[in-house]
Amino acid sequence: MSRDVDERIVAATTRGLERLGKSVSTVTYWKLKQDTGLETSEIPRNAKEFSSCMSKLFGPGYPIIESSIAMELKQEFRLQSVHTKDYSELVVAIKNNALKHSLR
Repeated sequence: MSRDVDERIVAATTRGLERLGKSVSTVTYWKLKQDTGLETSEIPRNAKEFSSCMSKLFGPGYPIIESSIAMELKQEFRLQSVHTKDYSELVVAIKNNALKHSLR
């Protein structure tokens, strides 16, 4: 998968987190590193683990954060027709779409 796509996923994820405050992305990425050892750049290849970490960190507030990230991802990759807000499903859709376009 293209490094550019992964970088765009991370950038959109960061924007989605930061819609709720600049420190939200900092805390989330720190917690991810502490709990899983994953770097921010590894999120697109480990979307389910990232989603699980966010769910544990934010508890019942997680759906609001996930919606914010989903909005940014859908805008970045022009996926308005994808109706899921699930982070890992969106990352899979983005990668499938990128792969489909690269094969043309």
